[in-house]
Amino acid sequence: MQSPTARPRSPLCPQFATLQRVLRGEEPLDHVAVVLKASLCTNIVIVIVMTSVALASNSLALISALVENMVDLFVQGLLWYAGTRSGKKQDYAKYPAGTSRFEPVAIIVAASVMVLASIVFIQESARKLVDGFTSGEPEAPTLSTAAI
Repeated sequence: MQSPTARPRSPLCPQFATLQRVLRGEEPLDHVAVVLKASLCTNIVIVIVMTSVALASNSLALISALVENMVDLFVQGLLWYAGTRSGKKQDYAKYPAGTSRFEPVAIIVAASVMVLASIVFIQESARKLVDGFTSGEPEAPTLSTAAI
């Protein structure tokens, strides 16, 4: 029987239970999982901060960097999903060819999204350059001299 002062051993969530087992030495630390979770959290923070900065500045370069980080976050999600699906016991009734091809397909999808985003930004940049030259805005050497 537990004493009235003893705290319950049930954690708030499964991650805390895993952390407690690692700290007690009952289970080895999965370094890969720690790095992946840290990378995911970092990318989420970067996307949130860059969204506010890109919207405030309306800079095409910052919006491009934001889209790149969002695609990176999307890729991490795809690869995580593909890794979890390919690591499970294969259901040959549902996936007759197996699930080992999920990761390469996810990489191809992510690369396609990145290529499309790059094409859109190249097109938008070229349009802004052409519009700037035809509207009589100051030329680039004049702007760079004024910036110095």
